[in-house]
Amino acid sequence: MSHAIWEGYISIGLVNIPVKIYSAISSSALSFRLLCKKCHTPLKYERYCPKCKKHVRWDETVKGYELTKGEFVVLEDKDFEHVKLESKKKLEIEFFTHEYDIDPLYMNKSYYVLPERGGEKAYLLLKEILQITSKVAVGRVIIKNRERVAMLRPFKQGMLLTTLHYIEDILPIESFPGLNISERVSREELELAKELVRRYTKPFHLEKFRDRYKEALMEIIKKKARGEKIRPVELEIKETKDLMKALKASIQIKKK
Repeated sequence: MSHAIWEGYISIGLVNIPVKIYSAISSSALSFRLLCKKCHTPLKYERYCPKCKKHVRWDETVKGYELTKGEFVVLEDKDFEHVKLESKKKLEIEFFTHEYDIDPLYMNKSYYVLPERGGEKAYLLLKEILQITSKVAVGRVIIKNRERVAMLRPFKQGMLLTTLHYIEDILPIESFPGLNISERVSREELELAKELVRRYTKPFHLEKFRDRYKEALMEIIKKKARGEKIRPVELEIKETKDLMKALKASIQIKKK
């Protein structure tokens, strides 16, 4: 099991539940190394100071915040420790709400929350009351030098903590082009679309999905390793010209 990224307490009023937080996500994507095109040797990345004209070791680096262009304030490790907020060691629950009130766009990263010794009963009580009331808990916690809004909810045998983006981190959809749509949808198109959705509706099971891109790429890697020639595949996607015709045809395909 991976190591805990945070240790502290879930706090509700005077109730403090000792917990540890673990990352819930591990990427299964293929990883690649950058190589020299000529000799296929893995490249090294080195920190180079253009003013001192030398390579810099990790122990010779410091963190700096750019106040104005070219002007930095240097922060040492002890400066981060001077930030005294309870959310460094405490996930304080501020209120409860319905999960459907929190748009998925706001959700950032997910972590497993597990009880520490002595906190099992209170942990179980919180988990069960969230299940009974169909609510999620919302609070704040500092993870990796940033205070984050967090949602806590029951998940299988335990609980899941999901950090949320701040509203200033989210780009408003109105700032993007293409939404000034003058077209209108007819009643018949709506009815056909409803029928299409009905025929395509079924329960969601994530385990039925595979990373087909990763699998296809892995096949190419194996073929190249065997010295086989890779044949290009042409993909053709036709733009929908007649919406009514396409809807009716799609329904017929699903009927068959």
